[in-house]
Amino acid sequence: ALSSDNAEVKLLEAQILAGRGELQGALAIVQQIVAEEPRNLVAWSYKAEISRAIGNRDDMFDAYGHVIE
Repeated sequence: ALSSDNAEVKLLEAQILAGRGELQGALAIVQQIVAEEPRNLVAWSYKAEISRAIGNRDDMFDAYGHVIE
């Protein structure tokens, strides 16, 4: 399982990848985080944003649903 510190590092890694336009790589990292830390709202929010950028509306709405629960 990820520690909270490790999850923050992973989120930074995902942000760097997304900034380079490597959205699929960023999404894979964020999906790992939410799988291991389902209460990590920052990761869910980031998953929603990446899904929106990719054009995957279903995943976007699902991820936002976790944020507003």
